[in-house]
Amino acid sequence: MEWIDFKNKQITFNGVAFEMGFGELVEHAKENQFKLLQYSGYKDMDGKEIYDGHIIRIYDDEDSDDGWNEDVSMHMGAFMAGDENFIGNVHFRSRIIGTIFD
Repeated sequence: MEWIDFKNKQITFNGVAFEMGFGELVEHAKENQFKLLQYSGYKDMDGKEIYDGHIIRIYDDEDSDDGWNEDVSMHMGAFMAGDENFIGNVHFRSRIIGTIFD
């Protein structure tokens, strides 16, 4: 994304201007809408930025794929993976596997 105008719903993405609403830019957009996601400030074990709405796999043991999946969301002023895991405590042993929108 290069430029965004929230008031007029215009956006420039990879040199192409869109003026019919932001939703056209998102492959899985429903009802011509999409949500800008908030960055958690953390990266997963592959160095990818973790955003609100991502689904991550948290590993106890990566070699045996021993772990579980959680969605990332803002809860009580902190980014959480599920209801009990502060993202700052698990990001280094997690991997992004999708989003809640897919």
